[in-house]
Amino acid sequence: MQIDLDTLPDDPANLQQMLWEVVAAAAYQHGALHAESGKLRLPIQCLLRHQFGSRSEQLSPDQMQLWLEDLEQSIAENQAGQEAVEAR
Repeated sequence: MQIDLDTLPDDPANLQQMLWEVVAAAAYQHGALHAESGKLRLPIQCLLRHQFGSRSEQLSPDQMQLWLEDLEQSIAENQAGQEAVEAR
């Protein structure tokens, strides 16, 4: 959310409302990025285990495809949520 400093209202209540909107958008974005990084961490750990671990820990291509699809869906949801916050 961009704030034009030249058009800020003089009313403290309006300024406070604008501040809360910025804080809410930042908190939402932080939560979305944290969730996305957590979803990325698991496939990366599994890939590392697959590459450097014992033979019994090999990944199936179907499992990796499911992770990638889930990740793509999460990214799309996060982008849609961010666009909704920015539209307000």
